[in-house]
Amino acid sequence: MLNLRTRGCPVCDWLTGRMFDFFAKWQYALASNESAQTTFAAAGGFCPLHTWQLAEMASPEGLSVGLPLLMNRLSRDLSNSTGPASADSTVARLRPVGHCAACHFLASEEQAAVSHLAEMIRTEPGLALCRESQGVCFSHLRWLLTMVDSEVLRGELLAIAARRCTEWAEDMQNYAMKRDAIRKALLNRDEEDAYYRAIIHLAGAKALCLPAQEETRI
Repeated sequence: MLNLRTRGCPVCDWLTGRMFDFFAKWQYALASNESAQTTFAAAGGFCPLHTWQLAEMASPEGLSVGLPLLMNRLSRDLSNSTGPASADSTVARLRPVGHCAACHFLASEEQAAVSHLAEMIRTEPGLALCRESQGVCFSHLRWLLTMVDSEVLRGELLAIAARRCTEWAEDMQNYAMKRDAIRKALLNRDEEDAYYRAIIHLAGAKALCLPAQEETRI
């Protein structure tokens, strides 16, 4: 399920794959299934992030088939809005944030993935893999720590994360020095992608991250 040998966050990598599958199914359903179009319209579509991710996977033709029901529903709601309270309620439905079907799917998969990782590291083989891995991003580390009862194990997870931070810092410094000294041929893989691994662990995978003002786990 989780690939602890990834150079990114294993939980983020798993979730990115699951979200790809989710959007692949939705873009096909919206292009071919009236029931899915009706469900999508009734829910008000997806939140902004997930709307754009859907659009990246879907074709213009598919979206042109799948979105009219939603736009017509919103047109009716806007036309029927009278008075401040009604208008505020309608506007709130125009831009669902953090509560769309994709958000709920992501939260469910995230819960399952972090729980699975917590079970893995309770075994010696699983913990050994974790020690050799890049670790999880800080967002998932915080969540993982809440699922681990053992103080010793929590300390181990924090120590792993601390070691990786030191390693990334050293690799980035080496990268910068070698680039400045025109010694690019001496760069190794760890030095070349240290900045990217550091960013992933600071912020999580780019495909899963919402702007700071959005209220969501990831």
